[in-house]
Amino acid sequence: MQLRPNDQLGYPGRTYKFFNGTSLYPFGHGLSYTQFNYSRKNDSGISLPIKVDNHHLCKLPSDKANATVNSHCPSISFEVDVTNVGKVDGDDVVLVYSKPPKGVADAPLKQLVAFQRVYVESGKTSSVKFSLNACKALNLVEKTAYVVMHSGEHAIVVGDGDSSVSFPVETELQV
Repeated sequence: MQLRPNDQLGYPGRTYKFFNGTSLYPFGHGLSYTQFNYSRKNDSGISLPIKVDNHHLCKLPSDKANATVNSHCPSISFEVDVTNVGKVDGDDVVLVYSKPPKGVADAPLKQLVAFQRVYVESGKTSSVKFSLNACKALNLVEKTAYVVMHSGEHAIVVGDGDSSVSFPVETELQV
């Protein structure tokens, strides 16, 4: 059985990558006996000027053997308060996503960049700290297998659903 789409035969493809309908359970959906709310202490966005070396390749092969770390890449640090508003103590896995700038062709809606499990007693609040490498968290893999980071306004989204928190991250590539 062929898994990839074939336009000549009118075959749409056979895996989740080619499904265009609405999903019953989105990624990160889970069951819990309690409910959690997220809030961020500093609601302002982040501006990141990222220095690129003079003869630095803008596109790096995505294979691990040739992967390099850009020493000029800043980190995105933030803190999220997780409040247990339910009647039962519980664990929550705080999911952090990045969204690419608007207008980027063939980009995913969002991609998971970090997660952390936290135990919160009923009625209490716990703080969770994240520190993301901007070059890794805000990049996209193109169809040609190149890893690319676009300039513009990205978004960092913490959580799913009604209690999610988001803030903008403005990136500007400088030579």
